[in-house]
Amino acid sequence: NASDPTTSNNNSSSSNSNNSDNNELLFPRKLHGMLHDAKALGFEDIVSWGKDSHQAFKVHKKRDFERFILPKYFKMTKYKSFTRQLHNYEFVW
Repeated sequence: NASDPTTSNNNSSSSNSNNSDNNELLFPRKLHGMLHDAKALGFEDIVSWGKDSHQAFKVHKKRDFERFILPKYFKMTKYKSFTRQLHNYEFVW
């Protein structure tokens, strides 16, 4: 699928803040917003919450995730950079 599945007029989940307290938790907030948008905007085939709860998530299509999701939500294009951020915030996988 060559079209961007994340296209929408709602940019609330990717907004940036100058407040240092908000910046400290920016990655987790963007991650949560992205997972919310996955359901709302219909790209759960690429990334989604875990089956049983909102305590886990899964990337289903790594290439599409790098191409469409990472640049929009995290200003990065490499999956390795994303996993490094997960590690920095002590996410477990």
